[in-house]
Amino acid sequence: MSARRYFTRNTVESYAELLARHGRIEELRELAGGDHAATAVKSYVKALDEGGRAQEAEALLREIIDATGDPGHRGALVELLARQGRIDDAVEAGRPTFEYHDCGNHLDRALHLLVEDGRPERALALLAERGTRYAEEHAYSVNSKRLWLLAEAGRHEEALAQALALPAEQCWDRDATIARLLEETGRPDEATAWLRSSADSRAPLALANLLIRQGRPAEALAGLPSPSAQRERQEARAGRESEPGPFD
Repeated sequence: MSARRYFTRNTVESYAELLARHGRIEELRELAGGDHAATAVKSYVKALDEGGRAQEAEALLREIIDATGDPGHRGALVELLARQGRIDDAVEAGRPTFEYHDCGNHLDRALHLLVEDGRPERALALLAERGTRYAEEHAYSVNSKRLWLLAEAGRHEEALAQALALPAEQCWDRDATIARLLEETGRPDEATAWLRSSADSRAPLALANLLIRQGRPAEALAGLPSPSAQRERQEARAGRESEPGPFD
């Protein structure tokens, strides 16, 4: 059997992709049902989907998830349903992972799918469903997501008020976010001033991008730090981020 001739994960993945490209579905099915199923299933599901057999692909993934609970296969199911335009089903497929603490968490993908579907308010509600304890334990991530979603929903003033009230360590790229919100509410001069006064190592690049959007490329270029200064900033930031944070 083909599954027995391949032993490393990379080799199995490459072989599965090769079978899929050449439309050798039965051999791919054999590989996906053998000893290397966890590695080959992704290619098999993709081949089924592209071959107009999406229902078979969905049934296979649901069967594997029911048996193993594997978040990787759950992610494949989320993407399969999203490609079919079944956004609510995709969100529900990912829901069991929303409390995970690792890369198996598909909450981010669900939020992006809802935003792409024109439903940022639904995404905000989904984030709020995580509850107070979750928000406290994941303050940095939750706050950043909430600000992004408020802006996507057109609630810029509300997002700005919340961003200004947050400590820098409780929000990703807080100063750049505040500047963007100021810009989006028609206050580009305030946005520029905010970034000029920021001590965040990422502020110079955010300021350059802001100035470029304002049609001021020469000023943007002149304000960028030298390569050596950028390295010093990055090293200093890396040192700070390596220290235990308030939620570690």
